[in-house]
Amino acid sequence: NEVRVTGTVVNNPRVDKTKGNNSKVVNFRIANTRKFRTRDGSLKSETTYASITAWTKLAEICEINLEKGDKVYVQGSLQSKQLADNKMSVLEILAEKIQILTPKKIFVDNKDRDEEEFFEDNSVEDLDKNEQYWCNNCSKK
Repeated sequence: NEVRVTGTVVNNPRVDKTKGNNSKVVNFRIANTRKFRTRDGSLKSETTYASITAWTKLAEICEINLEKGDKVYVQGSLQSKQLADNKMSVLEILAEKIQILTPKKIFVDNKDRDEEEFFEDNSVEDLDKNEQYWCNNCSKK
């Protein structure tokens, strides 16, 4: 089973560690709003929410780079999760790939520019290896 979805992150990712092997896991929700016309011609919108879970390295990347309001593309698989009362289960997406679609601010040379403006003026090779910069999927130091 494979799922691909885009949406807006509705809450800052919540990071936890497992008790056994201390692996990181991150959980967050995304929303996607669909606009449509009804039979009578009126415009309506419908918002759908999806719960996302990411593990280990992907969880660490989300913890550092993902925040409420970011647009994301998520690819993964559906999994059923039993709730604590065992009376109900919910579907969530187990992420295998997450791409942040929202351009991030770059904090190099003390100028607040988005990544497109920054990379017009600088190539990655020109950056001093000790400077910090953001790309749209990761952070590097």
